[in-house]
Amino acid sequence: MSKIIYPTAKPLPWPKVYPLDVPDNCVLYYDFQDPGIKMIDHSGRNIHGTNTALSLYTAPIGLARTFNGTTSLIDCGTDTATSIYAQGAMTWEMVVWISSVGEGSVGRLCQRGITDAQGYQIRVGGGTAAYTRLVGKVGHATSIASSTSTDNLAGGIVFNQWAHITIVYQPIDKKVYLYRNGVAMTYSAQIAGVGALLDDSANSLYIGAATDSGTYVMDGKMQLYRIYKEALTATDVFQLYRDAAWRF
Repeated sequence: MSKIIYPTAKPLPWPKVYPLDVPDNCVLYYDFQDPGIKMIDHSGRNIHGTNTALSLYTAPIGLARTFNGTTSLIDCGTDTATSIYAQGAMTWEMVVWISSVGEGSVGRLCQRGITDAQGYQIRVGGGTAAYTRLVGKVGHATSIASSTSTDNLAGGIVFNQWAHITIVYQPIDKKVYLYRNGVAMTYSAQIAGVGALLDDSANSLYIGAATDSGTYVMDGKMQLYRIYKEALTATDVFQLYRDAAWRF
């Protein structure tokens, strides 16, 4: 794995929320501190997102965006840097506040690909009054890789509370691994993919929704979204959490 240069975890006075040090394997980096209609990519790849129906929210430190559960989304386009087919391995990192399970009770945190069996999908759904499950899926030719967390303290995401979540696709065993606040979540199901990765290069990446029409919209807030072109280790994931935890 190439060397990771982590951001310095220091709370600084607004508007300079933190230094924008970019890990060298990061291919998309939204910090949500830009108030305009474009979501600025700080990875250096200029994959700037187009915001639809997002509202600004003042987080404990800095800004976040609220997704309304019906029409909100960020359209990130079809850049191959965010294609699981092109990269082969991938890690997604987010700081989120989940208000409910979202539209259709399956609110998307992000999706690239038209169906479950193509590209990737990260969503919430199901659970109890206190917790919802996190679900990560990656499309393969024969059957998809899919992991679903439990809906309890060991595996669920607490409603109406900030959380740092990381999802890792490991091509060696074709499994998806889920982490909350730097710790591996427990699973109600974890199924390895079978066959080759499916080609998602023609599909757009959407954050907070499944499609450009706002299908299955997330109900909650987001303050950080990053994609890495590698399957990060559990040690790497814990370090990412430590570097982001001061945000909330």
